[in-house]
Amino acid sequence: MRPSCLTKYQEREEEEGAGLYMGSPLRFYPDLSSALARKRAEYNGVKQALYKKGVRFRLMHPARLVVTFEAQTFTFDSPEEAQEFYKRRVAKE
Repeated sequence: MRPSCLTKYQEREEEEGAGLYMGSPLRFYPDLSSALARKRAEYNGVKQALYKKGVRFRLMHPARLVVTFEAQTFTFDSPEEAQEFYKRRVAKE
């Protein structure tokens, strides 16, 4: 779908209400550039380790990892920061 078509669709949906497909709401997300996709993929190792330990996390746009651990929220702008946090705080548990 071309961006201009998407904009018109979104404007129409704001006026008419959310679009549905087979009873489920439609959601549109922007494409990621290959450079951004690579940057987000750099977090995969630490995300797997966090998942195995049962630690809640989410990857925010563009490439920031947010971790909730022991009722605190931590935000990391690089995979190296996140890995260091994992080694220092989570792996000890």
